[in-house]
Amino acid sequence: MKKMSFTFLGVIGLWWMAGNLGWAQVPPPDYDPKTFDVTAEGPWSDIEKTTLSVPKVAKGSITLDASVSSAEYGGFVGVPVVPGAGAWNLDYPEDRETNGPDDTSFTFFLAHDDDYFYIGVSAKDDIVNSDDPNNAFWKDDAIELIFDVENWKFDQNYDSNPPDYGGHPYMNWEGRFSDWDDTANARGTRTTYSPANPDWTYGPDGDVFGVGKEVAGGWVLEAKFSKASLTPPDSGIVFDNGYKMGFNIGMDDDDRQGPGPNGSGVRTQDLEIQYFWANRVRAIGWNQDEFDWGFFTEEELANRAWLDPETTPYDLKIDSTGRLTGGGAGDIIFMSATPVEFWSLF
Repeated sequence: MKKMSFTFLGVIGLWWMAGNLGWAQVPPPDYDPKTFDVTAEGPWSDIEKTTLSVPKVAKGSITLDASVSSAEYGGFVGVPVVPGAGAWNLDYPEDRETNGPDDTSFTFFLAHDDDYFYIGVSAKDDIVNSDDPNNAFWKDDAIELIFDVENWKFDQNYDSNPPDYGGHPYMNWEGRFSDWDDTANARGTRTTYSPANPDWTYGPDGDVFGVGKEVAGGWVLEAKFSKASLTPPDSGIVFDNGYKMGFNIGMDDDDRQGPGPNGSGVRTQDLEIQYFWANRVRAIGWNQDEFDWGFFTEEELANRAWLDPETTPYDLKIDSTGRLTGGGAGDIIFMSATPVEFWSLF
């Protein structure tokens, strides 16, 4: 009998490779985003498919150069997100459309080191465009993010009522940030990323930064977010060793057909389609501002009883708002770099 040693990230990579091979990545020929049922369950609401383990890599081993690979991201196997084939798409605008995966789809990669959480995106996009101000990147080619740092899965719209830490920022395909004023080189008027943290900065050496470039058939983006900018003071949160955080990632597509500066004006909106990796069933009304915390015992809170259909006092559903809530987000687990030993007969 021979003893074999693997790192967590190697095991997780193999596990996700096996899981991803079973995912449909080509939409059916009759897929139409205008008739998509935004209240339906699917891969986007499946707990297993929307729970990811994030490998830990050596500090400084990820370079933000808009070149993404599984090897650079600690063995993380990229997760495909394709409208009509496993992604949840928004019921807006009325004339939303997509011409298949080559028009818009993406694969994302995640990793972390001692100081930063990293996101890599490889997008297929036949027309690459960004012509709106930072606080309106949802109209452009951009990613949308949800960070539910304490993972309470609240039914709370992170646009209108963001949490103190984490939140709902965007980053366009170039790596520019929704909550940053590029001209003033300071925080902008949009304040949904960690609004209680007055000190986060954007830049190569800052708390947030992104680098993107256009490539044949689309674009590639790499972004980093400092763990310090996401961490509530005195919370005891450490993004490592199995810590679970709520997370979601979505895509906006602008094909220059709307009323924007580069658009033709043929369509009503710059936004062609918006779609997300996750939109889980959530408890409507489970909110830090409105909830009577005394309803559940500590054990029930630990077991997330608000999502148990047998015991919850809330309605459980999926809808369009869920994509911007912690309740609709998936889960990511920050793995440690500690090797795990397995015994093998081979």
